[in-house]
Amino acid sequence: MEPKGDQSELPIVNSRDLIINKFSKGKDSRVGDSHLNLVKYTSNWGTGPRNVGAAYKQPVFEAGLGCSDCPYASPISVDGAPYPKAQTPSPDFYMMVQPDSGYTYQNKKQSSYVQYLSNVKDNGPAALYSYSPLIEFDKLGNTAIPLYDFEENMQADNTTFVTNLSFIASNHKKMHVWFLTLLSFGLIFLVLGLVAVCLTKLQPGDEMTREQKVASLIAFEDKYD
Repeated sequence: MEPKGDQSELPIVNSRDLIINKFSKGKDSRVGDSHLNLVKYTSNWGTGPRNVGAAYKQPVFEAGLGCSDCPYASPISVDGAPYPKAQTPSPDFYMMVQPDSGYTYQNKKQSSYVQYLSNVKDNGPAALYSYSPLIEFDKLGNTAIPLYDFEENMQADNTTFVTNLSFIASNHKKMHVWFLTLLSFGLIFLVLGLVAVCLTKLQPGDEMTREQKVASLIAFEDKYD
């Protein structure tokens, strides 16, 4: 992955699930105390599970950890506790990229995989079709059956990452120093200019009084009469 310019959205191919995830540009940060900048791209799970059945050759769907947006036509319990949990924190799904090089610094994802027993559409379970004479079976067919939770957090080693991209960090540091230097000089000259203006206003002027102006005008007229 190599972001080009100020790219606000990145489509990333997920080779495991054979789908394309879209990431939106978020906040900028740095690697530790270095001058190596990072950009965070976050993906939104959206509403309902995603069909990843093509990768598993099964009616399997993926959603954010806990699958709180999955349809449940029938109550589900896991280890004797209701599923999904009433209070589930928002799942992480983001990537942190070094934009100048295009290298990924961190990839974190928290998701749950579920399965439906009925025929399903790409974005979730189908309407309640008559699969059997028993209505309860129809409800079960449109209920997310939890398979497993999946969490990955792959992050580069800070020292190795900064060392291999030290030339980028060095350039950023030089730019930062030059910017601060120019800003300091600009502020100094601004202050000096304000001081010069104040001193000029405070000095006694050599302006003529009203009487001097009248006398000068009369003398000018007498000279050319």
